[in-house]
Amino acid sequence: MCSTSDRQHPIDFAYRVHSNVGQHCFRAKVNARLVPLSYEFKNGDVVEILTHPNAKPSRDWLAFAKTSHARSRIKSYFKRLTIRKTSSWAASCWKRSWLRNWIGMPKPGEKTLAPCSKTSLCGRLRRSSMC
Repeated sequence: MCSTSDRQHPIDFAYRVHSNVGQHCFRAKVNARLVPLSYEFKNGDVVEILTHPNAKPSRDWLAFAKTSHARSRIKSYFKRLTIRKTSSWAASCWKRSWLRNWIGMPKPGEKTLAPCSKTSLCGRLRRSSMC
């Protein structure tokens, strides 16, 4: 049994139990009735949080999450998600750029790479290196 302050929502309660419960929360039961995650608790409510492994936080939760703990966890989820998307996008851009600028690619059937020329990416990198 946990005591909650007035005007808390199932999201706040789920993050209070455990961060993973909050991250995978998708529905709540209050007094054996399904309620939306924006439902405000009343005194004496019995709460059950329903989770699903594929459930993810929504930006809409920030509008009704009351506790700073829940709000910070939701924000950190989206911050990590943005960093992952950015890093994978940067890696794919670098790979495309590298493939587009590579001049010394071997021809099909060749076993060795062609020597680097001054115009190839390898030659440019060698000239700009600190060594």
